[in-house]
Amino acid sequence: MLARKVWGRKEILKRDAFLEPLLPSSVREVVLKSQPGDVLKLKTSRGWHVLRVEDVMLDLRVQRRDQGEVLERGFQNKTYAVETMGCQMNQADSERMEGQLMAAGLRPAAAEEDPDVIVLNTCSIRDKAEKRVYARLDPHLQRKRRGEDVTIVVSGCVAQQEGEGLLSAVPEVDVVVGPQYANRLADVLSESLQGGQVCATADARIMEDVTMPNRQSSTSAWVNVIYGCNERCSYCVVPATRGSEQSRPMEAVKREVSQLTSEGYREVTLLGQNIDAWGRDLEPRRSFAELIRYVGGTKGLERLRFLTSHPRYISDELIHTVRAFQLPYWVMLTQFANNFTSRTTAAALGVTVLAQ
Repeated sequence: MLARKVWGRKEILKRDAFLEPLLPSSVREVVLKSQPGDVLKLKTSRGWHVLRVEDVMLDLRVQRRDQGEVLERGFQNKTYAVETMGCQMNQADSERMEGQLMAAGLRPAAAEEDPDVIVLNTCSIRDKAEKRVYARLDPHLQRKRRGEDVTIVVSGCVAQQEGEGLLSAVPEVDVVVGPQYANRLADVLSESLQGGQVCATADARIMEDVTMPNRQSSTSAWVNVIYGCNERCSYCVVPATRGSEQSRPMEAVKREVSQLTSEGYREVTLLGQNIDAWGRDLEPRRSFAELIRYVGGTKGLERLRFLTSHPRYISDELIHTVRAFQLPYWVMLTQFANNFTSRTTAAALGVTVLAQ
C-alpha cells in the first residue's frame, strides 16, 4: 500500500522509501497518479512491473470556521434522520450516509421524535434550489435557536455548490459536505466534534465504502458504478457539483452485486450521471457493455437496470448487450428528445433526431 496523501513529491518518496527494492520511485510516482481499477505495466532497470490499483485512501481535507467551542460529546446512542431531495444518485448517497451513521453508533429517530443529527441531502438541479434548502432547514434551525442540542448537516449538490458560503448564510449549520464525501460522513462528523463549523467540499477521489449502505428496500438496490460527468451541457450543473468522471473498478461492482444477491436482493439498478461512459477513464480502457456482461451473469440476479444514459456513448456493442440481457428499458434525459432542444442546449450530441 502506497501512502497517497496531500504531500509534496519528496515527502511521498521519503515515506515510501522502504518499497524501493521492490518498486522504484519512478513506478511509485506513476501509481500515485492512477485511480482504482487501473492496471499498469511499467518497465524499469529491474524489469517489468505489473500493478493493479485496488483503492485509494486520501486524507480528509476540511475547512474549519472556528466558533471557539469544543464539543465534549460523541455520537454514541444519538439519533439521526436523513432527508433526501433529488435524483436516484442522491437516494443512493443517502443510503451510504445512513450506513456511516449507524456504524458510528447512531440509530434512526422514531417518527415522533426530533433527531440529534439531521442530514439534509440536497439537489441543485431545480430552479431556486438554495431557497428550497433553507425552507427545509428552517424547523431544525428553530430547534437550535431554542437551545436544543442538534447537529445540522447539509450534504449533496447544493452543499458542494455553496460551500463555505452556506456556513456564512446559515451559522446554525454545523457541517457542509459534498457528494464525494458521502461515504466519509462519520469522519467529517468526528471533525465537527473539535468545535466550529466544518466544510468538506475539496476535490477528492471517491474511495470504496468501508461500511454497508442502509438499503431502503429488501429486494431492489442501487449500485453506483460511475461518479461525476465530463460533459458540459449548458442546462446541467452536475459537472460543477459532482466533479469529473470516476469509474469504479468492475471487480468492486461485481463484489457489491454478488453480496446483494447473497442477501436476497433480486433487482439491481446500476447508477451514474453518465453511465454508458463507464470505463473510459480506466487503464486499460473499458466499455459499459463489458460491465453489463460481467455483472449481468451474477448468480441470483433476476433483473438488471441502469440509468442515466448519454446518446454520445450508446454504441452498437452496448445495444446488442442490452438486447442479449433483455434489459427492460433505456433511460435518457428528455433534453435529448428533439432537434430543437439538442441544438439550443449546446449538448454537442453528434446526432440528428433521437425521438419524435
